[in-house]
Amino acid sequence: MRWISNTYDPKAPNADSHVIQMFDQTQCEVIAAYHLWLADKIIGEPKATEVCSVAVLRAMNMVGVYVLDKEDDSD
Repeated sequence: MRWISNTYDPKAPNADSHVIQMFDQTQCEVIAAYHLWLADKIIGEPKATEVCSVAVLRAMNMVGVYVLDKEDDSD
């Protein structure tokens, strides 16, 4: 499994308010695209950064986003 990013917990009640609108998309389009992007990902523990420990990230309601590596699929 490979870590991609940390993100605000998408299962939190206010998660959609943490998705940032960019370009010419509406907020609804951004939220839909974000959930589509997350659909095939694995949500787990956040990964510590140079600035934040895992404990601090958890306290901020952050989670890690992971994907299976190619060799993980070959079972």
